[in-house]
Amino acid sequence: MNNVSKKTEILFYALNIVLPIIIGTLIYVCVKRDSYIATVILKVFDLPNLNEAIIPHFFRSFLKCFAADMLWAYSLTFTIYFVSGCKTGTTLTVCLIFETVLELLQKTNVIKGTFDFFDIAFEALSIALALLIIKKFKEEKYEKVF
Repeated sequence: MNNVSKKTEILFYALNIVLPIIIGTLIYVCVKRDSYIATVILKVFDLPNLNEAIIPHFFRSFLKCFAADMLWAYSLTFTIYFVSGCKTGTTLTVCLIFETVLELLQKTNVIKGTFDFFDIAFEALSIALALLIIKKFKEEKYEKVF
């Protein structure tokens, strides 16, 4: 018996795709104000500059260097899994290859950014977390009710 309605399933995937993108974008705008996306959004909205806020340096650095990319990798994982219908192993492989290629393109200056092995590691963690959440959701979805 299916415990989760199709509507609930779509909402689950939609929230796990859209919310990380929104939060990641807000992090870029509030912490990485010199980024392209921040300059575009700040022309329309006046958002706070968290670089000037009383936030511990370590946390501000984590936000600036890793958090947005981690959220986007998380969202990418849900998107690829939901849209393609791939198994979790295939989704893991596709996401890891995609994220690694993006980082390598930054190293070769094909796309703007700073290559960092830690980016790959943190993005891999967020991909793994997304797949664990998907696995847990699927287990609950198909759990039998007695």
